[in-house]
Amino acid sequence: TDFIKDIKNFKSIIEIGAVYGDMCSLVHDLGFTGKYTIVDIPETRPMQEFYLGKQGIEPNFSFEDDNIDPSDLIIATWSLSETPVAYRNVLMPKTPDLRRPAA
Repeated sequence: TDFIKDIKNFKSIIEIGAVYGDMCSLVHDLGFTGKYTIVDIPETRPMQEFYLGKQGIEPNFSFEDDNIDPSDLIIATWSLSETPVAYRNVLMPKTPDLRRPAA
């Protein structure tokens, strides 16, 4: 599909609430090779590092706004509604404006 073709060309992806890292694994299986940043609570990082490390995937990790650059795609499966509004307001400017066609 077009999405699978597009994901190969993305330079960066942010995922909010990655649980153990399965979505990160999936997009890498689909051909993504750019910067992948997981925004999650610190308690989940050892599990993510273990699971993704077994596959040779080394994402960037962030708990605060310390390691987040603008991205081509943001993934938030159920997690965004659990994120405080103040922090959502920090994250959202770093995501693409999907209402406008890409230049």
